[in-house]
Amino acid sequence: MTDRIIYFIVLWLYCVPLIAQETTTPTSPDSAMSPKQAYLHLRGLEQDFRVGSNPWKWTKRQVMSVAQYTMSGLELASGFGMNLLGDDQFIGTVENFFFTDNRALGWYPVANLVSGFRPRIGANVLAHIDGFDGLLRGRYADFDKYQMEAWLAYTFVKSRYAWRWSFRALDSRDDDREFYGYGRAAQTDRRNMFLTAAEDPSGLFVQEYTTWEASIGFRPVAIAQGNITGGSKKRTIYAFANGDDQLGNVFDLAALPGYVTTVSHRFMSGSFRLDTRPADRYHASGWLLQGYVRYAHGIETDRSRFIQSGIDMAACFPVLLTNRMLMPRLVVESVSPISKQHPIPFTEYPQHPAFRGVSQRVMLRTDTHVVVPSLEYMWPIAANFSSHLFFDGLLATHHLAAITLAGATWAVGLGMDFHVVNNELARVELAIGPYGAHGSIDVGWTFH
Repeated sequence: MTDRIIYFIVLWLYCVPLIAQETTTPTSPDSAMSPKQAYLHLRGLEQDFRVGSNPWKWTKRQVMSVAQYTMSGLELASGFGMNLLGDDQFIGTVENFFFTDNRALGWYPVANLVSGFRPRIGANVLAHIDGFDGLLRGRYADFDKYQMEAWLAYTFVKSRYAWRWSFRALDSRDDDREFYGYGRAAQTDRRNMFLTAAEDPSGLFVQEYTTWEASIGFRPVAIAQGNITGGSKKRTIYAFANGDDQLGNVFDLAALPGYVTTVSHRFMSGSFRLDTRPADRYHASGWLLQGYVRYAHGIETDRSRFIQSGIDMAACFPVLLTNRMLMPRLVVESVSPISKQHPIPFTEYPQHPAFRGVSQRVMLRTDTHVVVPSLEYMWPIAANFSSHLFFDGLLATHHLAAITLAGATWAVGLGMDFHVVNNELARVELAIGPYGAHGSIDVGWTFH
């Protein structure tokens, strides 16, 4: 009889694990998970496992589920459309907190705050029905500063092969664009027609921008994807009515290509992306290579014709630990005229999106070739929370073979980001350089 009692006590202890014996989650910053686990779970949040009746643990799971749903929702808001062809995390892993029960319709808030600029608040509205995906995205500061975007796509996936057909339309207006002139030394560059009475080194202008495009994307293997896009865009530039720093008080507008006439183009482009980093980890070693080539020709009153191109190369190396990464990176963007009789509009020159020392709305070091080398060190602070130190350089030249460090600028900074397995949810960055301090906060949006 005593043996049976001991047997049942041991069996009961085996079936009902004690709180002190709970297993730690395998999704800490220092561990990796399989792609299937990455699909089902969010990094750093406790996974469900069978326990006995415990009101404290039940309450804890309910509270954590709210955070889990929220972070998964922000994941899609940040990552939707970032890659040419998203993996399963972009489509199908959205939790019920922001979506309807059948996950066919949902929405997410977005925010963008940049030092020196008015904040923009908005939302994403998304739909996913039988392979069709739709996105309506908007951000708004006031009637002079807004953006609306619509995106519709159909995706066909079989095993690791994927095809995507998509259509995108965008309409925006910004009244805080800034132009510093051509070249690495704008004050002495003969292409710049500064007014003799100009006191400011740069001028502010208003930009109205409308575009539509259709594209076909394909992913032949897990690490490679490509895209072919065609469309049309229209850009209209205005100067402010008053103010010493408005564009017309700094530059001779009649000599500035792209200001007198509306910039209207039809374009065709091709792009590719190769990424060997594992998809189931946020910090992982590997390399990235991506690039694009775009041909554009003017329509209506615009007669300019040119080719834009760019390449982005990066490598991630572990330092000390497997999730402490050192990433050297090099970004090169260029524009080349086809018809030299009709100059390229100044707004179509490379605009250094990879340089974090100023806002992307500031046209600094504008030239036919822009090079941005950078070095970044990334490390996890806690689950879903990482930090990074970075150094960015910005070089510009009229001829790539004659590039030099003379006139280059730089920025050094610190950033923190919230993320899930391989997508960013929110980012805070502060950079310091010759042009002062530049800070930004982004939630659910990747535009700085």
